Amino acid sequence: MPVKNIAEPTGDGIERRRAVVVGIGHFVDGQPLPFSASDAHKVDEVLRARGFEVTLLHDGPGGARRRTITAAKVLDAVRGAVAASDEDDLVLVYLACHGVRVADRPFLTMADTPAGEATWRDGHLTRGLRLADLFAALRGRTRWVSVFLDVCAMGLGIDAELGASMQHVEDRAGGFALLSGSRADGKSYDSDDGAVFTRYLVDGLAGAAIEPDGSVRFSRL
Repeated sequence: MPVKNIAEPTGDGIERRRAVVVGIGHFVDGQPLPFSASDAHKVDEVLRARGFEVTLLHDGPGGARRRTITAAKVLDAVRGAVAASDEDDLVLVYLACHGVRVADRPFLTMADTPAGEATWRDGHLTRGLRLADLFAALRGRTRWVSVFLDVCAMGLGIDAELGASMQHVEDRAGGFALLSGSRADGKSYDSDDGAVFTRYLVDGLAGAAIEPDGSVRFSRL
């Protein structure tokens, strides 16, 4: 009979915070998202103010060339943050891009994902970023993982592989928290100056959701 390992993991005693922030506004044949890059900058700024080491990927002014932010590039950045972290640390991921569901499983649209009317299904299977693969890249020594998705159609649905990453950190006496701007069948909306979800996320991290001890809890955020 297998026995669950419930021993308390140990790190180096220093609580570090690392984040990967991604904003994709330009796509092969999908509708542009005018605020993704600027929203990513806002998240980057508020996280740095809270002591995070941030890897920022965006295709706005001064960022990556258009259509070069691929699934491989995002996963490499996430795996790098996880590899640099130990049990004491927190890894956070924020993404602003398009999202769809293929066979009721959530996929993120990357800058090079063919997403035209006739190609979107196969395009996401070959060059999209499956949410389960993003979650899998977050498995490592770190016990604390937070994911923010300003993306359409990002309810968890029936993809059982998504639960494996959540269970991974729980088994290490940690926590996996996901906050999404949409349900499985829903949209993530923009206002006149940016995405609604990201605006409230930034406001919360900047002060509106901060507890008296300086922490930000998901329940309050």
